[in-house]
Amino acid sequence: SRATLTLAEPDEVLVRVRGELADYEVPVDLEIRGRFVTNAGRVDLDISGVKAGPISVNGAASNLERQINPVLDLTDDDIALTVTAVRVEGGALVLEAAGDLSGLQISRVDSDSARSVSDRRTAN
Repeated sequence: SRATLTLAEPDEVLVRVRGELADYEVPVDLEIRGRFVTNAGRVDLDISGVKAGPISVNGAASNLERQINPVLDLTDDDIALTVTAVRVEGGALVLEAAGDLSGLQISRVDSDSARSVSDRRTAN
């Protein structure tokens, strides 16, 4: 199977899945249209349409939403960010978030350190 994701401004997404069902030679041509929305600090996909080949199966939208949402959740204890806005801009998904980053630790590895670790792994 092959899936493609196409983003369009301001917040739209098109997911196309083409291939065959596992263990069967039944072709699959699925298209899901929707938009990204914020929901309780997370990002959900609000599905506006589902097509299987040329047939509209919009009744499947709510079931799909329950299975895939949230598509992004940064509200865990380590970071605790709340997504406040989501949009598509210049072909990229842009998120705005708020939260307390005081407990976040960032370490930097310079290229010499990374190279020496890589060299040690190769030598062993």
